Amino acid sequence: MARIDLAELRENLDYYINRAIDGHEITLIEGGKTVARIIPTGPTKLDQMIEQGLVAPARKRKEDILPPPVKTSGTVSDLITDQRSCDTPNKLGLLRCGLTF
Repeated sequence: MARIDLAELRENLDYYINRAIDGHEITLIEGGKTVARIIPTGPTKLDQMIEQGLVAPARKRKEDILPPPVKTSGTVSDLITDQRSCDTPNKLGLLRCGLTF
């Protein structure tokens, strides 16, 4: 495991990145204290579980599943107050009294 200061890393970044790729861990020192580590990456736990057949990868991306964001005007506080109000109907003319369906 190499211990280097940030100035050394800046001067020889390619070298230390290649060392990490080769499986070496690099500890970054600043003012005599450890501030970060560069570690080699490998397959994630999820990748290993997929390879072992324990789980299946997602068929759709999260962005494809989530509904589009609601476009509104006003602040969040205004929207909450409006939703909790029993005196005035919403845009559809319904009194919601704080209940959402």
